[in-house]
Amino acid sequence: MAQICIGLDLGTYSAKAIVLERSFRSTEVKSVHEVLVEGEGNEARTKALGAVIEEVRQPGALYGVALDGERVALRIFSLPFSDSRRINQVLPAEIEASLPFELDEIVFDHHVISRAIDGSKVLVAAAKQEDVGKLLHEYGEIQ
Repeated sequence: MAQICIGLDLGTYSAKAIVLERSFRSTEVKSVHEVLVEGEGNEARTKALGAVIEEVRQPGALYGVALDGERVALRIFSLPFSDSRRINQVLPAEIEASLPFELDEIVFDHHVISRAIDGSKVLVAAAKQEDVGKLLHEYGEIQ
């Protein structure tokens, strides 16, 4: 069964959306949408975001939102093992040692980008909880 995924990006110039259909073996771009921000300030941006969401809204869809790249830290860690359980145990300390924030101030996720007998490479994305909270609040204002 196919899953609909909708990506949203709110910029200063426009609000953008992409609709993807994901199945077991493939992902297909179904449509791309853009609504220009008319005016200045958060109210104009929120109005554009609401308009683009109305264009793409689908019951049961998964939504993803973009966080400004300046607010996200990306790191690649080379670890001497490839076991998922051990990776999950070690990553918090590795992340905390590589960022100028305390671990309880950030949210992070990871993806193993390669596995070998002698180890793995793990891509980690981290952002401050405060920045993610502001973004979610902004998107949450849209009904």
